Amino acid sequence: MQHGGTRFFRLLSPILAACWCLAAAGLAASPTPRDALPSLRPWQAQWIWGQDSDLHGYNQAVLARKSFRMDECRRATLRITADTCYRLWINGTWVNDGPCRSWPTHFQYDVLDVTPYLRPGRNELRVLARYFGAGDFHHIPQQAGLLAQLDIETPSGRFLTVATDRSWEVAAYPALLSRTPKISIQMGPCEWFDARAADPSASARPGSSSPPKRAPGRICARATWRS
Repeated sequence: MQHGGTRFFRLLSPILAACWCLAAAGLAASPTPRDALPSLRPWQAQWIWGQDSDLHGYNQAVLARKSFRMDECRRATLRITADTCYRLWINGTWVNDGPCRSWPTHFQYDVLDVTPYLRPGRNELRVLARYFGAGDFHHIPQQAGLLAQLDIETPSGRFLTVATDRSWEVAAYPALLSRTPKISIQMGPCEWFDARAADPSASARPGSSSPPKRAPGRICARATWRS
């Protein structure tokens, strides 16, 4: 009986492996067809990070924000990415975490429909970005940076663009402690959170951003669009 069971699993193993490969290929495919993405406008955004920061330092976190005013909009599309990861809020509402894992020479950005999160008048984009500064099984960090571009189409067909540049406010986020060990060889640094420093205005005033020397042309869209 034991030999029969062993023989059965030997026969079954290649089938299971083939199924796993097919499933992995399906998961690796874009969740939305490329032609389902909206027509994207030319890049105006620049990579940004904290002023005078070490762009290769270990386990950094910054909070970036930008306020702007707008009238009614027909559609608003946000493209955003970061090395290594970001968390996005619009007008105080969490919108998305990203980006997905990708190769440095084929780095990906998320394309998001953020129309429901905007309102006539004053709006605020707020992003918490982290740079691991050490590789894991999901990322190969290259250089700290945040890149985002919001294109707002008005009812008249005109566009308002809000893109990362030197006008953004960027400050270190001391609530996420930097001197923490990696969770394991497969994962990034531990997240140790000091709630006493959660309000950046209590310890640091946001200042001018300092764009890293990096070009958006090296990245490609991830089909996260949902119409």
